[in-house]
Amino acid sequence: MTLSPEAGRNGLKKEIPAFRFSRPPSADATIPITLYNPIFSQFQDDCKTYEPTTRDHDFALNLSSSMSIYYDDEKERAKQARKDFGHYDLEFVASQINGYRTDGDLRWKSFSVAIINMKPELCLGSAEPLLEAAWYYIALTRDHLEANPGSHLPCAHIGFAGAIWTDRPHLQVLAPTLPLFCHASDDDMRMQIARCLGATKKAILALKDYYEFELPHITALRPHLAFPHPSKYHSLDGATTHEFKYLSHLDEDKLVFCGAVDNDKICIKFVRRYSMEAHVRCSSLGFAPTLKGFERIPGGWYIVVMDFIEDEYHNLETSPDKASFESEVRVSVESLHEAGFVHGDIRSANIMVKKDGSPGIMILDFDWAGLAGQVKYPMGVNDIDIRRPNGAQDNEFIMVEHDIEMLNYMF
Repeated sequence: MTLSPEAGRNGLKKEIPAFRFSRPPSADATIPITLYNPIFSQFQDDCKTYEPTTRDHDFALNLSSSMSIYYDDEKERAKQARKDFGHYDLEFVASQINGYRTDGDLRWKSFSVAIINMKPELCLGSAEPLLEAAWYYIALTRDHLEANPGSHLPCAHIGFAGAIWTDRPHLQVLAPTLPLFCHASDDDMRMQIARCLGATKKAILALKDYYEFELPHITALRPHLAFPHPSKYHSLDGATTHEFKYLSHLDEDKLVFCGAVDNDKICIKFVRRYSMEAHVRCSSLGFAPTLKGFERIPGGWYIVVMDFIEDEYHNLETSPDKASFESEVRVSVESLHEAGFVHGDIRSANIMVKKDGSPGIMILDFDWAGLAGQVKYPMGVNDIDIRRPNGAQDNEFIMVEHDIEMLNYMF
């Protein structure tokens, strides 16, 4: 059986898709695989920063040369690719997986570490190669799940994508698909190819170590395998390290979790950008939860750890007496501006107030915040469902006036 584009579309019409993937976006998982296993996040970093060796460059040149030849038969292309990878110490074998035959399968202790899937030329053939490779991965790993209840069973693909199991398989593209037929004078493209291939080899070796050394020690079933892999944070001054456990996923659409260090509850958040400085400033003034930890982790992520806001608070959106908090909210935002910062997303959804109506608000979500005149809006600003000021658009400067206008909309 192959998974053709049409079969893929039909399959994704089901309420529960066969596996999580970005086609369509609604089938995607909230938690990306780069937060489930550090091998994938490190791979993404390596695709940008890895320094290729002479051997990496030689392999990239040889693979580019051999794969730039026209092939009428995908078996011949796959045979040559396996030969090239073999010279790179990555021994792929054309094998059977539950009735399917792969173009190249690299295994370690019966686990598939990587799968190659080939087509004679791009877009030719009865199946899209990435989805077909994902189907092979599902077929091979399904039988391992009961024997390895606490593992995500990760697998790196060259192409470049990764796959992992939680409640079902997750497939995620990790790096751009690169042409192997670049001009000999295009040093930037050749460097990018060598860097990604070197990163791929590094990830494959890391996966072999995972199956060799880590997997045998994973015995406990993590609840629903529903939480990211980071389980510790460093204090802001770097003096202490704290291990924590996850308790719940606070919002299914966001990377925000409740956790605990011993008996103390914390809030753990994963973001691509964040203003630690703005958060600390608001916390010092008494209208933001105490920031306990903030650091960059591989894959372009930041882990943000703060005090958990207890049940005495609720969202300003749900407050029956919203207007009574206007003065306190305005004074707090003005204090942020006086310190030289802007927030960028002042909305009732990002403000917590006490249920009994007493003073003591909490401003949240400093993802867009930063120094006024320096920080810009991210891409994908939602100005359809959320009313925003003129100029509050992708890659434009966040202005003090925008925060004030958002306050006016709110009240």
